[in-house]
Amino acid sequence: MALPADYLRRAVYAKYLLRRAAELLRQRALLSNAEALLALHDGAEMLMRVVGDYLRVKQFHNFMEFWPRVKDVTAAEPAHRAAMDRLNDARNSFKHKGIPPDRTVVSGFQTLTEEFCRDLCATYLGQDFSAFTLSSLISKAPVRGLVNESETLFEGGKVREALEKLALAYDKLKTAAEDEANEVLVNTGLSVHFHDSHPMLRKIESSLEDLAQDHNQVAETMNMLLLGVDPHSYLFFRKSMPVIIRAGPLAPEGVVAWPSDNEEFDPLTYQLCRDFVIEFSLRNDDLFRP
Repeated sequence: MALPADYLRRAVYAKYLLRRAAELLRQRALLSNAEALLALHDGAEMLMRVVGDYLRVKQFHNFMEFWPRVKDVTAAEPAHRAAMDRLNDARNSFKHKGIPPDRTVVSGFQTLTEEFCRDLCATYLGQDFSAFTLSSLISKAPVRGLVNESETLFEGGKVREALEKLALAYDKLKTAAEDEANEVLVNTGLSVHFHDSHPMLRKIESSLEDLAQDHNQVAETMNMLLLGVDPHSYLFFRKSMPVIIRAGPLAPEGVVAWPSDNEEFDPLTYQLCRDFVIEFSLRNDDLFRP
């Protein structure tokens, strides 16, 4: 049975928050562990409220009230109450007392929360939590279609082809974002060339070429920030993706070109690259919302 559109959207948001927690855990910033904990808690609670609305339970305001509310309707409590109680305590310790959690503890909560959400969906919504796709949050239909194709290819074991679809999706997003932000982007492609063979001019030309290269790198980084692209994530994405080659400025579609035919790609590479494209789309929606 299909979920109502609003319930499905909120369930996808919950999954997005869990993905966000995983991303934060990979960072080593001062409060990344605590931010990950908050994202896990928010994701779990969002899905709990979807279940509560679906079952028409009595409204609850406290996180732990969810279990007796569901029991009132179904005659049985949902699983994982003790684990979620520990998650809630850790969240309250940070939010109200300023006690940051240990990374190992949050990693354990990540596994428990994902299991909790899977069980909630299967038991009360009749849905497979892993089947909820974040690509449904992408607002641009052509990009959403490419990412959906990519996920289908990935599930079929065609990781290389899946990455090609992601490369095309990113190219469409980037082109659209550049059109939106054209007036504020920094010019790139600066080059210097003297039509003279004098040794002194050649030396000056060499120095100016180095300066132009530095300018182009700084300008590219600045433009990425203006477009909502995380430069560090982009570096990983660029190393993993094929190159998009266009026949000309008016070419409607790019041609995918791999720098090497001997590359091997693991599932984690695909997942990180897919999440990068989805993050870029969501940030674009925030930056260029009418």
